[in-house]
Amino acid sequence: MEIFIDSSAFISGFIKTDSNHKQAIKCQESFSDSVKFSIRSKIIAFFDCLYVAIMKINGIDKIFTYDEHFKKLGVAMIG
Repeated sequence: MEIFIDSSAFISGFIKTDSNHKQAIKCQESFSDSVKFSIRSKIIAFFDCLYVAIMKINGIDKIFTYDEHFKKLGVAMIG
């Protein structure tokens, strides 16, 4: 099964005061046994993709990092 997870739904599972916390935990538990997470080299970390999206929205074209996979995402690296 492949599931795209919206960041707000994902984060709700970690914040106990979030109005959707209980529902998020229940949902995550219901599919956690059937979902396989891959660590293949072509997979880019969730937060790295989030950073690139935020950069593009804000017109930022360079990132200070040592993580080479940002090149695969078309981002100029400084570092």
